[in-house]
Amino acid sequence: PRIDLYVNSTSSLLGNRMMNLESSGVGINMSTGAPTEALDVNGNIRSNGNVTISGVFKGATGTVCKIHILPFTDAETGNSGGTSFNNVVTKTFAKTAGTNLFGEINMNSEIGGFGTDKFESRLVLFGPTGGTSIIGENYKQNYIGHSGGGTRSSSLTDCAIYTNGTGTASSASFNIYFQAKRVSADDTIVFKQGFFKVTEIWA
Repeated sequence: PRIDLYVNSTSSLLGNRMMNLESSGVGINMSTGAPTEALDVNGNIRSNGNVTISGVFKGATGTVCKIHILPFTDAETGNSGGTSFNNVVTKTFAKTAGTNLFGEINMNSEIGGFGTDKFESRLVLFGPTGGTSIIGENYKQNYIGHSGGGTRSSSLTDCAIYTNGTGTASSASFNIYFQAKRVSADDTIVFKQGFFKVTEIWA
């Protein structure tokens, strides 16, 4: 059984049904039809106050689900002077089921000495044990033609990674790693504070 609410401008018994309350436990339906959720609205929603949710807004494919900003300090980063990729910094975040991930990093760095130094860096996304593991493209950082002593500083903003359908169904804690290595350099690159930005996009 249910209770139907009708709106009518005439004296007839029934008019246009605007809402029905389902006693089956399914939910409340606005406009006509049967609800499939606790609140099922066939039309636009308007509010002049705040809307508070504890979950996420489920949007169309390609729309943003949520954005994670994951800051880190100088003390959390490592250096890179070896010729193999090593983990410089990592952060953990909770992924929503049904999303692709787009990861970025913004961080500062310093190199001592002078001359030509070449490094490579990349981002890695790692899901639950035995699950998703994606290695991003290698990005080159070339420091050429510097002379004199002291240090050279720079910022790294163009390193990114995209899951593109891999691990979409997963809903668990994910790690994002920033890795770096020396290609041809006689100096060590010292990484500084910064942040990861991970955008979840509905698949």
